[in-house]
Amino acid sequence: MHRGQIQILDRTLRSLFSILLLSLLFLFESNWRFFGLLGLFPLFNAFTGICFFYRLFGINTCRVK
Repeated sequence: MHRGQIQILDRTLRSLFSILLLSLLFLFESNWRFFGLLGLFPLFNAFTGICFFYRLFGINTCRVK
């Protein structure tokens, strides 16, 4: 079983950032609203606790128990 590598504060900030990006889908009527779809990536990272960029660079923000 793989443990997550994202700390609670990091997960919370990712969730808020993704909600902000996803709100662009409803705020704009131009093609800029599709930029809001990028909010799905940090939302997935926040829910799973695993960041693929962190894994790629060997970063771990969780405290070791």
